[in-house]
Amino acid sequence: MVLAFVLAGCSGLPGGSGDDAGKPTAAGSPAFQQVMRVAQLTEKGGDLASAANLYRRAHIIEPTVPVALVRLGKVLTDLGDFASAAVAYRQAVALGDTRPQVRKGLGKALIASGRAEEAIAEYDAALGADPDDIEALNGLGVAFNMTGQHEAAENRYLDGLERAPENKSLRNNLALSLALGGEYGEAATMLRAIASGRTPDAATARHNLALVYGLWGRDTEAAEILRRDLSQAEIDNNLAFYRSLQPLSSTERAARIFGFPARAR
Repeated sequence: MVLAFVLAGCSGLPGGSGDDAGKPTAAGSPAFQQVMRVAQLTEKGGDLASAANLYRRAHIIEPTVPVALVRLGKVLTDLGDFASAAVAYRQAVALGDTRPQVRKGLGKALIASGRAEEAIAEYDAALGADPDDIEALNGLGVAFNMTGQHEAAENRYLDGLERAPENKSLRNNLALSLALGGEYGEAATMLRAIASGRTPDAATARHNLALVYGLWGRDTEAAEILRRDLSQAEIDNNLAFYRSLQPLSSTERAARIFGFPARAR
């Protein structure tokens, strides 16, 4: 499958779920702290389903302490259960944990569950706390793309690039936003600048460049770009994906490109 929009920048939870990541909480009863320690060790060991159950147990022990819900939201996001992750994050916010990383985690879960309009408010709240938050600017841009507000999305990506000019996630997302708005030539020019080389960033840019050409209806150029990284069968699959996007609206294209479900109408 095609490497599409760069989402790492909008996760809101780099290296964990915020200040509480990787250490037991000082809040709550000894029983709560014990379950949290076991849950975090289980999460680090890679058994995310068991970790989620342990965080749920910790929340039952101390239902007014939000940290277990924040960790649960992060684990459920990693498991791909985005709707349940959004519920956990919302409960944490309701209990008073309104830190930017929690708002961004909720925003990501909302986008991934097809509720991008709701995600906008969460990223706005994170930016209210820190207007220079690159992850929040990137996430807000993605949310705007998902709701068809491509010019607003591009302004957020540009805001981020003013603060972090070398950020590849912002550059990729800006280029693909331009393509969603029909500005294929400008998008292709931007991606070519970072598509050379053998780094993961360059590979992502190449696949996004191929996607732009596919949306543009220029399959020959798209295939030539993909040939550097993919087999012929994989190229054929990607070209079929590009063709499936062409008759769709820009919001439907954004939903398919991100790999998230379109919002029910």
